[in-house]
Amino acid sequence: MADPEQPLDSAGYLQILRNVTPPDYYEPLFEAEAAALGAPRIFQMQARAQAKFAAHIYRAIEARYFRTHSTSTASPSSTWQFARAEVTLKRTTALHDPRFVDAPAGGPVGAMILRGPSGRLYTNEESISWSANDPAVSKIVTFRCTVPGVVGNLDFYADDQGLISLEAAVGSNDAPDLSIVDHENLSGGFTGRQASIIASAAFGPSILRDSGRADQFSGAHTGLYLEIIDATNPANLGRFLRILEVTSPGVELPFGSGLYPNSMTVDDLPALEPLKAAKADDGGVFTDYTAEAESQAIDDVPLLPAVPVVNDAFYFGYVEPFLGLAIAITTPSDGDYTIVWEAWDGAFWTAFPGIVDASGGFKVVGESRIEAFAPAWFWAPTAVDGVNAYWLRARVTAVTLAGVQPLAARVRALRPNRLTPELDSVSWAVRDWRDLGIVITRIEAFAGGRDNDLGALAEERGVSVKDGESDESLRQRVQELADVVTPAAIRRAVDRQLAPYGLKGWSVDMQLGLTGLFANVDFANYFEAGDLYPTDKQKILDTDSISYGWFLVFVPYLADGEFGAFADDGPVIWLEPLQTFLASAADLAFLDGFPVSANGTYQAIWEQVNAIRAFGVGFSILRHADQNVPPC
Repeated sequence: MADPEQPLDSAGYLQILRNVTPPDYYEPLFEAEAAALGAPRIFQMQARAQAKFAAHIYRAIEARYFRTHSTSTASPSSTWQFARAEVTLKRTTALHDPRFVDAPAGGPVGAMILRGPSGRLYTNEESISWSANDPAVSKIVTFRCTVPGVVGNLDFYADDQGLISLEAAVGSNDAPDLSIVDHENLSGGFTGRQASIIASAAFGPSILRDSGRADQFSGAHTGLYLEIIDATNPANLGRFLRILEVTSPGVELPFGSGLYPNSMTVDDLPALEPLKAAKADDGGVFTDYTAEAESQAIDDVPLLPAVPVVNDAFYFGYVEPFLGLAIAITTPSDGDYTIVWEAWDGAFWTAFPGIVDASGGFKVVGESRIEAFAPAWFWAPTAVDGVNAYWLRARVTAVTLAGVQPLAARVRALRPNRLTPELDSVSWAVRDWRDLGIVITRIEAFAGGRDNDLGALAEERGVSVKDGESDESLRQRVQELADVVTPAAIRRAVDRQLAPYGLKGWSVDMQLGLTGLFANVDFANYFEAGDLYPTDKQKILDTDSISYGWFLVFVPYLADGEFGAFADDGPVIWLEPLQTFLASAADLAFLDGFPVSANGTYQAIWEQVNAIRAFGVGFSILRHADQNVPPC
């Protein structure tokens, strides 16, 4: 099949239209399209469709090839590839609450699913998070099709910018065409009532237990959010909580009721939130590190001065009473100093009661929690360096050795998030991403999906794809002809095994290389009158069963390995007067050994030759008598 010409783009097809139609026919239509907003762009759309179709045909033809060639521009064949695209998501409601979209590690399926044409599904490949009052309300996220292959591609919907968009009369814009790709309905309208909130042990996340009746919690909703739409405790009402896990304990509650409630674990652990302010106090001089405390750059937040003195401090401020801090220490200190954690109680800076400092005073690398268990009424807001907030400060009270300056990356506040337990009084509803005000504002056309053309080409040649093998590795293996069958291949296989000895072997076809050897019914008549003397000088028995389709492999004598007490059977002397043999007593008393390593080499030669011989062809391995003959 001849290679196709390079496919035309949409401009090329429009030019064909101009070439085959009179100007008085097409020019008024083009002018109308350009002038009237919203006018049908029939010519442009038709040309684009033709260009997309041509590109698909060209790509399919190029998939016949293992590699690109001199005239190709499309990619050659490949194994399965997933279609991918970048999708822009924007939060529009409840911006003061954090939101998190899972992408499970080690798995392709995320918690957010987009539905495309004809039931195609696409999921987020990476986790998505919005912190409370996150300034980045829009996030660009990579989605991929749930199945591999060209079926996931939607480039035939792409506009001139490669987007799935609602086009204006002139040009195009970024507004997505949600009739093509939009959020999948994941919540299913699930609601329920008479659920209970149960506090877990050891400060873990809370558990909700449903009533055991209709509309029970479902594992399909893991990763979505639960809204508490009614509750006895006002603090629980209206809460949105991420669903971490759904289990079915199989326990009858209450006993004898015939009800087996399901349990849902929700994420009501302290939320990590950006600080309102972060201030370093070095001898009464304040430096603002609020932006640095929110970034993830390492070592950009000095928690103490390089040479701390008594009353140096770092201030951490938040908009409300909080539960402590999460400090990612990237350079811990090894100094000998003491700090105290204090808060403003409305009149004085007071040592915070119940503080738990897992950092040991900024001396532990990694994220450490500074947990503050004092009640909210203990704190009062105050102004520090012009910023009014609730403050927790770490103040130096003694210094023996300054040591290494402690440095951190991100520092965040632990905001209270815990549900209040209550029994049989909670009404709930599952909410998905559209319910949470997460909208799609831009969609790239999904592309890059490829069928397993390379795997099919490899299978035709008897080559199977290895687990985790790259396309390049597979192409290389398919293109390499196996070194098998031929006499030269047999010889190379033998020589590879004999290389450590500095020796070589050879092979002989029974019908070509043994002059003077004749096949009889029982054995070869090695030499008779009129025969040419055989050049190999090797005595060989040959039946007619191996006269055809048989070859010989000659190898040298090897004597490598352990031989035991005595390595041979002699010397043996014939004593004519006594008509007997004289032999070594030691030789008669002890078993002779044999060359273990050499026998292993012979075995390896047999296995190599057997693996690469032609089907239906047999062989014999013979040690050659004229080379490397062992001593007597």
